[in-house]
Amino acid sequence: MPFRSLIPFLLLLLLLAGCEGLPKKPAADSDPQARHAAALFEKGQYDAAAELYQGLAGRAAPQIRPIYELLAADSLLHAGHDDKAAEMLQKIDPKQLPPGLANRYHLVEAELALAAGDSERAAALLGAIHTADRATRIRAETLRARAQKADGDRLGEARTLIRLDQLLQDEEKRLQVQLRILDLLSRLPDEELREKLGNDEVSRGWRELASLVRGHPNDPQGVAAPWREWQALYPRHPALPFLLVLYYEEQRKLAPTRVERIAVLLPASGRYAGVADAIRDGLLSAWYADSSEQRPRITFYDSSDPEQLWPLLNRAAEEGADVAIGPLAKQGVLQLARAGELPLPVLALNRVTTDTVPPANLYQYSLSPEDEARQAAIWAASRGLGMPGVLYPDSARGERLFRAFETLWMTLGRAPVRAEVYRPAQNDFSEPVERLLNMKEAKAEHARREKEAGKKLPFKPELPVDFVFIPGSKSDLLQLRPLLMFHHGSSLPVLSLSRIWKGTLERDEAFDLSGILLPEIPWLVEEQADSDPLSRENMARLFPREFRKYPRLIAMGMDAYALLPNLSRLSVPGQEPLAGRTGELSLDGRRVVQRRLTWVSLGLEPRILGLTPPLESIDTSGWEPVDSDSDSSLSPDEASPPEQR
Repeated sequence: MPFRSLIPFLLLLLLLAGCEGLPKKPAADSDPQARHAAALFEKGQYDAAAELYQGLAGRAAPQIRPIYELLAADSLLHAGHDDKAAEMLQKIDPKQLPPGLANRYHLVEAELALAAGDSERAAALLGAIHTADRATRIRAETLRARAQKADGDRLGEARTLIRLDQLLQDEEKRLQVQLRILDLLSRLPDEELREKLGNDEVSRGWRELASLVRGHPNDPQGVAAPWREWQALYPRHPALPFLLVLYYEEQRKLAPTRVERIAVLLPASGRYAGVADAIRDGLLSAWYADSSEQRPRITFYDSSDPEQLWPLLNRAAEEGADVAIGPLAKQGVLQLARAGELPLPVLALNRVTTDTVPPANLYQYSLSPEDEARQAAIWAASRGLGMPGVLYPDSARGERLFRAFETLWMTLGRAPVRAEVYRPAQNDFSEPVERLLNMKEAKAEHARREKEAGKKLPFKPELPVDFVFIPGSKSDLLQLRPLLMFHHGSSLPVLSLSRIWKGTLERDEAFDLSGILLPEIPWLVEEQADSDPLSRENMARLFPREFRKYPRLIAMGMDAYALLPNLSRLSVPGQEPLAGRTGELSLDGRRVVQRRLTWVSLGLEPRILGLTPPLESIDTSGWEPVDSDSDSSLSPDEASPPEQR
């Protein structure tokens, strides 16, 4: 059973822990409204409980008020009002709380830290909880497991869930926790478990059980005899007797789907033929590199004529295709998205938006530049950058990319965007840069100060933006970056999109483009083994023309092939993403492939900075930009472009 099924259970755990820490007969219990608020909390009516507790806090005696404020904060937290809960918690001096409520205070603090994406602080706060009752320990271990999951600490999460399992009494809840424990441990090397999991009987039992299922993947019949031997060896182990039955049932549901025949719908002529060739090269390369015994059969269909899309799709289904890749053009994808149903599952190689619900077996995969613009907003927010300045070209594409960035930036609760349009066709670059950086006003103010001082003064203008985002072309950046540096913006981080390079920079480009930050597909920047048949080096040798022009589309073809057997699994919320060549791949609720990209700082040797953080990790409440005089969240390599010669 996947971890997603833990969510309702974990919420219930938090509810059960709701009244921890209160004295057995607190003074507040004498108030009927306090008893009513506690009952509302127990029933899950958190908004109503919060309202009552806040009213009680407003008229309570000073020694009782912090108790009601804490209960109100916890109720608001359970209701999903993290910002209001944090505001309420700030009113409380924890030193004024009765000793029994200190743990409750730490629990609320820790959960707010988790909601803000600060798992490190959450773990530190949870470490302050020592002596506690069962309900408090359940809540603390639940939050600790969440923090460790957010950090990608599988071993730590497994250890925590093992402790949590021994605290629980309900069999169904224990089963859900145990399924997660087994799933985590089976993904870790046995050597690491021997060294770090623990040597007590319970830990040894879990380690050997993980080794057992790891040795019998998708083989419930083969594991039956070893399972009986394990049960005889560990008769008192907490693992439930029906655990493996349900474990293999869940693994069966999430296992890659077997694909025997693939239909590929790509144009052989017309506007998209060159793009299709690059995708075809990547797809066939991945097929040839597939070492499985039952490699699927691939049939190509010419989809140059959009009017023939439906006949082609029906023909592919009639000829026995299990799944189709394509079409490529948006017009074709729109036809499928507006259809009531499709004759077979389709992984379309573009993305469209419709006012109707697309068919349930339509999946959409694209290398959308708008996604890159949105990830630029996430990256900047995660680094604590403040006011953005955007320079974008006067084109429909430039407008779309600006709006994608701005919309997400504002959704994150950040400062308003300062933007200027430039006109490449008219070589109009200098004036937009000057307007963006407020140079005219800064120079006038500087002249006024010099006149008052009666002498020359150094010109150090205060810039109105903290970083610059430029969703333009390489030729645009080669004009705009030197102008930013000339107009005293050399210290500003500059973010752009992957279109400004193709994995390398020429020496004459490196001076003006070095230090620019952008999201990129991992295949173009990460180290690759010499033995990898799908390496950049091999693709450049086999397909020199396509690699020079469309390197990312070659990788897209590889990932289209890799996605097919994983579409069913990725459709289930909470699953591990697929480590693809075009990014870390997952599916959203509309069955659109989402990509987390790798951030790089450009140079003759580009520097890898890490993946785009998850959107949900960005704190949208109480945001303040990083002080320019304090230690910036950007490393020196990220923040400092090369000085002008």
